[in-house]
Amino acid sequence: MVGLFVIVSIACFVYYFCTRTLNFWRDNNVAGPKPVPFFGNLLESALRRKHIGVIYKEIYDAYPKEKVIGIYRMTSPTLIIRDLDIVKNILIKDFDAFPERGIAFSKERLGDNLFHCDSDTWRVLRKKFTPVFTSGKLKNVFQVINERGDQFIDYLENVTSKKHEQELHQHFQKYTMSTIIAASFGLNFDLFNNDVGGIIEKAGHYAFKSTFAAETDMLFPNIFKKINVSLYHHDVNRFSTEVVKMALQQKKGIPSDRNDAIDMMLTLRQEGKIDAFKRHEHEKSVSMEFTEHLMAGQVFILFIAGFGNNALTLSYTFFHLAKYPEVQDKLLKEISDVLAKHDGKLTYDSLKEMTYLDQIFAEALRLNPLTNSVQRSAARNYQIPGSDVVIKKGTTVIISPYAIHRDESNFPDPDKFDPERFAPENTGDRHPCSYIPFGAGPRSCIGRQLAKLQYAVAVVKVITKFKVEPSTKTQKIEDYDPMRTLLATKGGIHVNFVPRN
Repeated sequence: MVGLFVIVSIACFVYYFCTRTLNFWRDNNVAGPKPVPFFGNLLESALRRKHIGVIYKEIYDAYPKEKVIGIYRMTSPTLIIRDLDIVKNILIKDFDAFPERGIAFSKERLGDNLFHCDSDTWRVLRKKFTPVFTSGKLKNVFQVINERGDQFIDYLENVTSKKHEQELHQHFQKYTMSTIIAASFGLNFDLFNNDVGGIIEKAGHYAFKSTFAAETDMLFPNIFKKINVSLYHHDVNRFSTEVVKMALQQKKGIPSDRNDAIDMMLTLRQEGKIDAFKRHEHEKSVSMEFTEHLMAGQVFILFIAGFGNNALTLSYTFFHLAKYPEVQDKLLKEISDVLAKHDGKLTYDSLKEMTYLDQIFAEALRLNPLTNSVQRSAARNYQIPGSDVVIKKGTTVIISPYAIHRDESNFPDPDKFDPERFAPENTGDRHPCSYIPFGAGPRSCIGRQLAKLQYAVAVVKVITKFKVEPSTKTQKIEDYDPMRTLLATKGGIHVNFVPRN
């Protein structure tokens, strides 16, 4: 009898725990889909039947007349933001109310990186890292990226000579991994003539593999930070600390004249205490010591941003170029015309003249944004202007670039790949938050120009050497892999490489 009472009591407690918050949005008169106990609105994501980014878009599309939509990520009440003016307020105008992403884990295990860190740490890191991505610094690393691009073409010519049809992502990973390790960390690995083996391969695999850590964090907010655990596999942690050790050994702890990201970190380490920038006089002063674990955190975020994201963007781009040969032909003409003015040489300045290439980059990221959401956490109670809705302190808000970019009220015929959307004459009347592949506001991605440079070098070199044609293996890109954190298609992306005369 006692045993039965205990079982019933536990069952009642579990049921209460799993349902205690599920009337929150109804009680606050916010529209949204009906949740299920424990899973909220993410049942199919938790069971890995559907990508979470697709679920956010489906919910977004189901409520076209609402400015905000109340959902439950497991048991956590969360708002999906539809209205672009509210998006602008959260990301830019009222940034002080939403300074953090609400994704926290152990500081000693990569949590103190520029993407995930708390607002105080971010203020320090942002101030110091912004100069790394200025046009002057990017011009310095261009030659490194250009050399890796030439090596990539040699590798691709060898691979495609045996078989024209290729899966893109596996090859572009070698290029992006090689360039980011060389350009940001000053380390040289021959990733084209050898398999990407050992710790680098494992880090790349596990950094983007979907685990149940996200669902656990939704059930128990900040649990990983409290118990000092990482969101990422130990091989990802090990890779980041190994890169720091290699850089310290190779440079003997002293910055070189390359002025890359590692050099900047070594300089900060020598300075001891570093201070945050102040956006307002009343902001508190923040300073910290730039330790090795802080260095490892920045290595981690630079690696995953420069390696995984751009490899996927390049893959999507070449799929679209194969599907739309008229776009490919126009791009080739622009490349040929610009290079002819520069004695056939690809330079940092000649890339700047390739405006149609810029439009292709923008359209690829519009149609296929990589992140499942732009996420923010309320630092205080925040009443949405012009409404009665109050976002309570600690509540997460979700902004879906995938949904916003595919909304026909923002981009007519949204499923078509059309670089002309980003011609100067077509962008003037567009809402500034209708296109947010890198986020927006102070916490937007500061490495976008490096990503664009890495991308542009690869596109120019590949299109100059090869015509890409469709493969029967990849007819469309819609079936996103729920086992990946990024919006990556199942089964890879295939095209045929045909050498140009």
